[in-house]
Amino acid sequence: MSEKWQVQYLGNNYDCVVTYKRMRSIRFRFASDERTFLVSAPWGTPKEVLRKDLDRFFPKLVRQVTYEKPIQGDEIYLFGKKSPVMGFGGTPSLAQRKYLKAMLLPVVKERVAYYSSLMGVSVPYKVRVRDMGTRYGVNSKKTHALTFATLLVHYSLPIIDSVVVHELAHDFVFDHSPRFYAIVYRYCPNYKAIHARLKKHLYE
Repeated sequence: MSEKWQVQYLGNNYDCVVTYKRMRSIRFRFASDERTFLVSAPWGTPKEVLRKDLDRFFPKLVRQVTYEKPIQGDEIYLFGKKSPVMGFGGTPSLAQRKYLKAMLLPVVKERVAYYSSLMGVSVPYKVRVRDMGTRYGVNSKKTHALTFATLLVHYSLPIIDSVVVHELAHDFVFDHSPRFYAIVYRYCPNYKAIHARLKKHLYE
């Protein structure tokens, strides 16, 4: 069962879709259009509880989607540099996403090879690029493959390197324990600062 609400914040109206499900906790996120707010809540959650949580979390979530977009008009960030490009507009088409993937793939392959040698990774990884909405990289034990998000094409090489090191560190430790981060910081000493730039969508 779903309900449609309206949420006002800083003079803007946002559509809000509340869906009641068989689940334990309330979850909040924006849809891909970055204008519709999605709420998933357990059956029977009182509306006053949802309204109170919305008031608390909405400003933070709005900040997450009000960042400088990597593609603006006829300009696009490529590897941390703003470049002129014709025909992209706002959201890339399927053909344009393929173009961006083709640009990123040889770069991440080269960086994976470099850091694999440096870190002593014994078995070479397959390297892939695909569209991912919430993750920058994935290390699959099952397929022994590293998959990187297409959107990394917009970021500078040091930021891409930090994601490569993070995923390769999982070759040695598959959780996010202090032992894992000790490996990450050994090969990317300023990882915390670089990762903060990634989360803030600072491309350069």
